Amino acid sequence: MPNIKFFVEGREDANFIRQYCNITFNSQVTIKDFFIMGGWSGYKTGGTVHPEFTINSDDGGINLLIIDADNDFIQRKGEITTDKIKLAFSAELFLFPNANDSGCLENLLTEIVVDKKLIDCFKNYEACVKDYNKPLLKSRIYTYLDTLLHPYTPKSNSDDLRLIKNCDFANKQHWDLTSEYLKPLHDFLNPYF
Repeated sequence: MPNIKFFVEGREDANFIRQYCNITFNSQVTIKDFFIMGGWSGYKTGGTVHPEFTINSDDGGINLLIIDADNDFIQRKGEITTDKIKLAFSAELFLFPNANDSGCLENLLTEIVVDKKLIDCFKNYEACVKDYNKPLLKSRIYTYLDTLLHPYTPKSNSDDLRLIKNCDFANKQHWDLTSEYLKPLHDFLNPYF
């Protein structure tokens, strides 16, 4: 397996991708294989690409840039394609949720939950509070896990399994990592494993 470096927005993305790779491809991906960018454009600062891209490429490694498409898939893909040319860096790109639609990691996670009824309940709540413009996607996943893990009292934020950054995606009662919805991600990652 070539030296792969994952460039992701946050710890949530790293946790999900690490576990997905290790379960699906029986790999040994560790947190050391990730560079947490702190946002979708963290691969660049001040008009230059982050040195981690160049270092990994110069060592013969492969850079995998996996970030949210957010509100406009076409625009985000275009921005990154332009930056790859302008900043002269190499990276294979996957945009959450499915390399085709606008959205984010939380949209993907909503699609692979086992208990769809809980998500439907939360979607009803979202419709009820839509006029308040709340960021509800992270809350949707937190509430899903909070309900399934109840009663649960974590000792600290760093071990709270209701947070995506700590979530156990191997739990087959909560997550379906064989979901057809994950096929685009599987097909993206498969050549590297």
